[in-house]
Amino acid sequence: MSKKDYNKFLNLEDNIENSDEPKDGSFIHLASTKYNIGVPYRFNDMSINEVAVHDLVTFQGNTPFQDYTGTEKFDTLVREIDENGILTPVILRTLPNGKYEILAGYHRCEAAKYLHHASVPAIVYPVDLSDAKAMMIHLSTNLLNGRDQMSLYETIRAMVEYEQTLDYLRGQRHDLHAGEKYDRYQQLAEVFKIGNKTTAVQYLKAGKEMPDDILHMVSNGMLAFSVAYKILQQEPILQEELYEYCRKGKKLTAKKLEKLIEAKKNTTEILDQIN
Repeated sequence: MSKKDYNKFLNLEDNIENSDEPKDGSFIHLASTKYNIGVPYRFNDMSINEVAVHDLVTFQGNTPFQDYTGTEKFDTLVREIDENGILTPVILRTLPNGKYEILAGYHRCEAAKYLHHASVPAIVYPVDLSDAKAMMIHLSTNLLNGRDQMSLYETIRAMVEYEQTLDYLRGQRHDLHAGEKYDRYQQLAEVFKIGNKTTAVQYLKAGKEMPDDILHMVSNGMLAFSVAYKILQQEPILQEELYEYCRKGKKLTAKKLEKLIEAKKNTTEILDQIN
């Protein structure tokens, strides 16, 4: 998502800080103006600092993003940083022990370590930044920067974390009107650029209910999402039998799934019904 499109979605063309009404469909009013995650590199009271590499620790929350160190993509990043340095500051949160938690820029930090850099340029949030806001910054900045080719697995996991964090931040606000219209699915569809609300609903259900290994199969193209989602609509016992069918390496198409479901009506065991 481009910065221009993102700002348009958040209605930042107008001065939102002077607006008396929250912007429907935007999460930006859920955070204080001091920590405006829509513009993470612009703060009146914050600046870019050089932070020692040995003081960095990985993100402490439940990140949905996969580590790609040791891959060709990481090697490319190392070469770019070796030639040009780190052009975009990483984002950190100060921890009570004096260390700095990486909210955004983990792979840039790993590349700096690999190249034996002493420090990295960083925007540093204060120690009183809440875990919920740290999570929102972690998710939003990774969506905006360097995560243009997220896997389906990462997208679904990120959506689940994003929704939970968004709901938590919304619950912390006391100035929201009771019954205020809030279409989370439309918002998620727009933020993650996945087309429509129906897809957002399906992705969230999959992220919350589908076994992790099955979700990986879907993300890797071994199982169609439509087939996996159809399995979620079955009774729990049948679900598990169908998952075991997939785990045995058997290819499950929509047509074969219908045959397995039909076979279940006549037997208590379906795994060996269709070869």
